[in-house]
Amino acid sequence: MAALAIGSNRVLTIGFLLSILFLFPQEFAPSVLFFGIFRFLTGISNAALFPSVQTLLAKGTPDNSTGMAFSLAGYWNLYWIYLR
Repeated sequence: MAALAIGSNRVLTIGFLLSILFLFPQEFAPSVLFFGIFRFLTGISNAALFPSVQTLLAKGTPDNSTGMAFSLAGYWNLYWIYLR
């Protein structure tokens, strides 16, 4: 619902910046607890990215091509997860 109030572009930008901000301290975490906290915060910020990308994908494609765009995006995600 936050994306409706402030916009998908802004949620995407903030989520991406927070993801970067929480990703780098993981390397220098002094204990497993701090590492887990940074991983959790990175996961929260990444959770903001996926719905925003899907919203922008749905807005940016013509009505007759939306299904094809989502199927290609799903294939792209599966490629990076399983086939790499």
